[in-house]
Amino acid sequence: PRDRGADAGDLPLIEKPDDKWNRSTKTTCRRVGRPRAYQITTKDDSGGLEVILDVYFPLHVTST
Repeated sequence: PRDRGADAGDLPLIEKPDDKWNRSTKTTCRRVGRPRAYQITTKDDSGGLEVILDVYFPLHVTST
């Protein structure tokens, strides 16, 4: 079978892009401007460092 690449269903972080804090994954996920584009935010345990990932499907990840 041909490799189709990753899609939204392959990333558990994107199960519910409702912009609410998910305690089990320690992230929030929300949809951004265009279809199949998401922004995932996470913080380190101290709450100091915040990491934002912009994820586009077909899978392309950039971090800011």
